[in-house]
Amino acid sequence: MNSLKLPRLSRISVVPALAAVLLVGCSSGDDEPEGVESSESPVAEDPAAGDEPEAADDIEVLEQLYLGYQARLVEMESTGNADGALLEEYAELHVREGQSARIRQLAQEGITRQGEPEVYDVTVEVTDDSAVIQACVDTEHWEPLLDGEPIDREYTGPSAGIVKAARGESGWLISDHPQTADEATITCT
Repeated sequence: MNSLKLPRLSRISVVPALAAVLLVGCSSGDDEPEGVESSESPVAEDPAAGDEPEAADDIEVLEQLYLGYQARLVEMESTGNADGALLEEYAELHVREGQSARIRQLAQEGITRQGEPEVYDVTVEVTDDSAVIQACVDTEHWEPLLDGEPIDREYTGPSAGIVKAARGESGWLISDHPQTADEATITCT
């Protein structure tokens, strides 16, 4: 299993280089509907396979978008900074507002985090101007704190993280961040 530690905010500039070496896996199957480009398709591995190189470019951009978005959320939760403007380059307004409200609530309750999660097996499916990005997220080393003290929690292992993205005039942005992974089609172990 190839893994990638989620970069800290101070290492955001390395995200594109790290995402380029990220090996994707962890998909539900080989039957993709027509018009869907997946990070496991031949297009992602070999843009010269007969399809447009744009699909492979989209997948790389979306992987970087996801990793950058997750890195920024980690930084925000770790510091208790709920400024939604920090997500402006990654997410649409309603997603920024939702994450900002969630982090603000945690901060008001005295909850922050230390460490960082491990994100691996990023999978991207692109259909025209929309995409689904899934990854395995292991929070074992991303401990919740209450007023600076560790909170007892039951660690249940890695879980699937899922976001949706849409392509607009300014490029790809996260358009939905479900609070549960019920829609995920990957399995994380």
